[in-house]
Amino acid sequence: NLVVGDVWYVVSKEWLDTWKAYVGMENSIGDDKMNNNYVAKKRPGSIQNSHLVEFMCPGTRLADKQALLKQDVFYGHDYLIINELLWEKLHEWYGGEPVIRRKV
Repeated sequence: NLVVGDVWYVVSKEWLDTWKAYVGMENSIGDDKMNNNYVAKKRPGSIQNSHLVEFMCPGTRLADKQALLKQDVFYGHDYLIINELLWEKLHEWYGGEPVIRRKV
Protein backbone atom coordinates (compact mmCIF):
# COMPACT_ATOMS: atom_id res chain seq x y z
CA ASN A 1 0.00 0.00 0.00
CA LEU A 2 1.23 3.46 -0.89
CA VAL A 3 1.27 5.91 1.99
CA VAL A 4 1.87 9.65 1.61
CA GLY A 5 5.49 10.35 2.48
CA ASP A 6 6.76 6.83 1.66
CA VAL A 7 9.67 6.47 -0.74
CA TRP A 8 9.59 3.90 -3.56
CA TYR A 9 12.12 3.06 -6.23
CA VAL A 10 11.76 2.27 -9.93
CA VAL A 11 13.78 -0.76 -11.04
CA SER A 12 14.16 -2.47 -14.39
CA LYS A 13 11.76 -5.41 -14.63
CA GLU A 14 14.30 -7.37 -16.67
CA TRP A 15 16.95 -6.92 -13.97
CA LEU A 16 14.51 -7.75 -11.18
CA ASP A 17 13.30 -10.89 -13.00
CA THR A 18 16.93 -12.01 -13.41
CA TRP A 19 17.56 -11.43 -9.71
CA LYS A 20 14.39 -13.31 -8.71
CA ALA A 21 15.48 -16.30 -10.80
CA TYR A 22 18.93 -16.15 -9.22
CA VAL A 23 17.54 -16.29 -5.68
CA GLY A 24 14.81 -18.83 -6.58
CA MET A 25 11.82 -16.56 -5.98
CA GLU A 26 8.48 -17.10 -7.57
CA ASN A 27 7.18 -14.21 -9.65
CA SER A 28 5.61 -12.45 -6.68
CA ILE A 29 6.59 -8.87 -7.54
CA GLY A 30 5.27 -8.54 -11.09
CA ASP A 31 2.03 -9.64 -12.68
CA ASP A 32 3.51 -11.71 -15.52
CA LYS A 33 4.62 -15.32 -15.25
CA MET A 34 8.36 -15.93 -15.21
CA ASN A 35 9.84 -15.79 -18.67
CA ASN A 36 11.89 -18.82 -19.73
CA ASN A 37 14.81 -16.45 -20.48
CA TYR A 38 15.43 -16.20 -16.74
CA VAL A 39 15.80 -19.93 -16.00
CA ALA A 40 19.59 -19.71 -15.69
CA LYS A 41 20.53 -18.88 -12.11
CA LYS A 42 23.36 -16.52 -12.99
CA ARG A 43 24.17 -13.79 -10.47
CA PRO A 44 22.89 -10.52 -11.92
CA GLY A 45 25.32 -7.68 -12.50
CA SER A 46 24.74 -4.16 -11.27
CA ILE A 47 21.23 -2.71 -11.47
CA GLN A 48 20.78 -1.15 -14.89
CA ASN A 49 18.04 1.47 -15.08
CA SER A 50 19.52 3.82 -17.67
CA HIS A 51 17.27 2.49 -20.46
CA LEU A 52 14.23 3.71 -18.47
CA VAL A 53 15.12 7.39 -18.18
CA GLU A 54 15.63 10.51 -20.23
CA PHE A 55 18.99 12.13 -19.69
CA MET A 56 18.44 15.65 -18.44
CA CYS A 57 21.37 17.17 -20.33
CA PRO A 58 24.75 15.89 -21.50
CA GLY A 59 27.23 15.46 -18.65
CA THR A 60 24.63 15.78 -15.87
CA ARG A 61 24.62 12.99 -13.34
CA LEU A 62 21.11 11.66 -12.86
CA ALA A 63 21.81 11.32 -9.14
CA ASP A 64 21.90 15.12 -9.01
CA LYS A 65 18.38 15.57 -10.38
CA GLN A 66 15.02 13.83 -10.48
CA ALA A 67 15.25 11.21 -13.24
CA LEU A 68 12.44 11.45 -15.79
CA LEU A 69 11.02 8.18 -17.07
CA LYS A 70 10.89 7.87 -20.84
CA GLN A 71 7.42 8.17 -22.32
CA ASP A 72 7.65 4.75 -23.97
CA VAL A 73 8.34 2.69 -20.83
CA PHE A 74 5.49 1.07 -18.96
CA TYR A 75 4.92 -0.17 -15.43
CA GLY A 76 4.78 -3.97 -15.30
CA HIS A 77 6.39 -4.33 -18.72
CA ASP A 78 9.61 -2.32 -18.47
CA TYR A 79 9.86 -1.47 -14.79
CA LEU A 80 8.45 -2.23 -11.36
CA ILE A 81 8.30 -0.18 -8.17
CA ILE A 82 9.85 -1.56 -4.99
CA ASN A 83 9.90 -0.29 -1.43
CA GLU A 84 12.81 1.57 0.10
CA LEU A 85 14.03 -1.31 2.28
CA LEU A 86 14.28 -3.72 -0.66
CA TRP A 87 15.94 -1.09 -2.86
CA GLU A 88 18.54 -0.28 -0.19
CA LYS A 89 19.51 -3.96 0.14
CA LEU A 90 19.62 -4.63 -3.60
CA HIS A 91 21.65 -1.47 -4.22
CA GLU A 92 24.03 -2.33 -1.37
CA TRP A 93 24.61 -5.83 -2.83
CA TYR A 94 24.68 -5.01 -6.55
CA GLY A 95 25.16 -1.27 -7.00
CA GLY A 96 24.08 0.33 -10.25
CA GLU A 97 22.38 3.43 -11.50
CA PRO A 98 20.64 5.60 -12.12
CA VAL A 99 18.74 5.57 -8.85
CA ILE A 100 15.13 6.44 -9.67
CA ARG A 101 13.50 7.52 -6.42
CA ARG A 102 9.87 8.53 -6.04
CA LYS A 103 8.10 9.95 -3.01
CA VAL A 104 4.36 9.36 -2.62
